[in-house]
Amino acid sequence: MWAVDVESGKRTWLCDELDVEGPETFLRAGTALYGATGSLDGGIVALEAKTGKLRWTYSDSKAVGEPWQVAIFGNRLLVTHGPEIYALPAV
Repeated sequence: MWAVDVESGKRTWLCDELDVEGPETFLRAGTALYGATGSLDGGIVALEAKTGKLRWTYSDSKAVGEPWQVAIFGNRLLVTHGPEIYALPAV
């Protein structure tokens, strides 16, 4: 997974710490970039927005195929996986 400068088209960072195909949904909050992914048996990844450095990952290890979604409310990430809802710290 990598970031690209929209003006120059050049890659600004590469995150090769994840063994995933890449998140399908992204959300930026402060200095963090959060992604919901179908990889890792589904899950959430948190990256440093400027560098792409991996902060943490979260997965509930439940059924693959259920969609993951992420939203932010205050200092919490609200994450859904199928019918399940989780509140994670936005750090």
